[in-house]
Amino acid sequence: EGVRYPCDQCDYFATQPGSLKIHKERKHEGVRHPCSLCDLKATSASYLKMHMESIHQGVRYPCDKCDYKATTTGHLKRHKKSKHEEVSARGYRVSGLVKKMNVKICQDQSFQ
Repeated sequence: EGVRYPCDQCDYFATQPGSLKIHKERKHEGVRHPCSLCDLKATSASYLKMHMESIHQGVRYPCDKCDYKATTTGHLKRHKKSKHEEVSARGYRVSGLVKKMNVKICQDQSFQ
């Protein structure tokens, strides 16, 4: 199963010492990373960085298939997966164009 590091203040277990340290800082010690431009108090430095870029600096990640612009790379990935990819019956990802072609082929053939 691997080594588990228990929190001495709750039922949380971490798989790495660093994760336990971060857990304690966020959940029990109230460590926050304040935004210098608004009232946000982020629970992590990485979230504060993402907040600064998307909210205060206007950083956007454009989709290469449409006009959508995401505020984070995670949102762009979710957008592309939901809007531009489909999963076939066999579990393969296919593009929207291939999906449309497959629908046309299926409509032209009788599978009754």
